[in-house]
Amino acid sequence: MEMRRAAADGFPAKQIVASDLYSEFWEFGHALFRTTPQSFPATFLAGDALDPDFLSPLPGNPDSPEFLDLSTLTTLNPLKGKVSAIYARSLFHLFNEDQQCQLAHSLGSLLSPQPGSVIFGSHMGNVEKGTIKHKAIGGQDSTFFHSPQSWKELWCETPPGDRQSKDIQGQGKLTGPVFRYGEVSVEADIRFVKAPSGMEGFRMDWSVTRL
Repeated sequence: MEMRRAAADGFPAKQIVASDLYSEFWEFGHALFRTTPQSFPATFLAGDALDPDFLSPLPGNPDSPEFLDLSTLTTLNPLKGKVSAIYARSLFHLFNEDQQCQLAHSLGSLLSPQPGSVIFGSHMGNVEKGTIKHKAIGGQDSTFFHSPQSWKELWCETPPGDRQSKDIQGQGKLTGPVFRYGEVSVEADIRFVKAPSGMEGFRMDWSVTRL
């Protein structure tokens, strides 16, 4: 929906790339908004954001072509360092702490180095970082939530020279802050929300902007 709003506001639809786990979600969107690939020519890529073959957390090749034919893409990896705006809504809280870290590094690798380039979104969070158990269908489940402070620490190191990112066991997974001190500005605000169903929780709105 948000990318359709961006296109309606004037952003070229042919320069929009959307991704989800299954292509059926994209087809549902066309049916819901009564569009076709011709009337809304954004590129859609189905894939697992935690699969390095689809989206690796490692930096891209600085010598890769500056301009790409988006219609030829089969993964997100060729877009490394080329995306000016990345929107991730209701995504991070679906994963555990390590997976959230990997996903942050992966999205960070896509971001353009140009000042003003931004990653932003919204997902469930908590006042304090940690795993919370809750009721689920068939029993109990647990979800890891970041706090605004831990979210900022995930994206950017605080003191200079304290970056601990490193490749783990050659698996393309990284730990530590995504960006060095001074590379980005991170904003994170949390608010209490209550759904019509009666479910309650905290939602975190956030942005990571290149300086």
